[in-house]
Amino acid sequence: MGKSLIAILVGFVVSLVFVPIVMKFVRKLKSEQQILEYVQNHINKNGTLTLGGLIFIIGGVVSFFLMRGENSILARIALLVFVAFGLLGFLDDFIKIKLKRNLGLKAYQKIIGQVGISLIVALFIYRTGLVGSEFYLPFSNKSINLGFWIVPIVMIFFIAVTNAVNLIDGLDGLAGSVSFIFLLAFAIVIFVFAQGVGVTNVIFQEYESLMV
Repeated sequence: MGKSLIAILVGFVVSLVFVPIVMKFVRKLKSEQQILEYVQNHINKNGTLTLGGLIFIIGGVVSFFLMRGENSILARIALLVFVAFGLLGFLDDFIKIKLKRNLGLKAYQKIIGQVGISLIVALFIYRTGLVGSEFYLPFSNKSINLGFWIVPIVMIFFIAVTNAVNLIDGLDGLAGSVSFIFLLAFAIVIFVFAQGVGVTNVIFQEYESLMV
């Protein structure tokens, strides 16, 4: 568990270090957000810099290699998924910048990309013994085997979470602050449960052994 927390802190520090570098880069690209013409309440947000997600991608990738994440198959898969969704978002922003418009990728194009990435992850989870289709019930030592149903459930989870962030970011451009609150709460929950005795602790012990 200690190594996981260190990895999070390393990613956070690296992201902070790269903030001025990335901001300078996006200003050179003139990556300014174009608002929808009919949303008058957002007029003052026209020209807000975009492509800020690069900061998180850089922080995650650097932390991965500094913490020797390449030694773990699960860590490598997690990084690939993270980067894949990041590239999809980057493409969306790049189209907006290039064409000087509010619309980047069309809705169906985003969904196709999200479904494709989610399907690959879901099939990996279902077919590999590293994860499998067994689902541990919260606050208990019991589990159920979902079988092939784990595939659509994982896909729905990834697509729902991804679009939830998109919607929040689209409202006021403050997905970073909202995500920080969520991730902080999530980290606390993981830390508390990882200290207990039972299935959760076993899972983290197995995860840590993979990271060594």
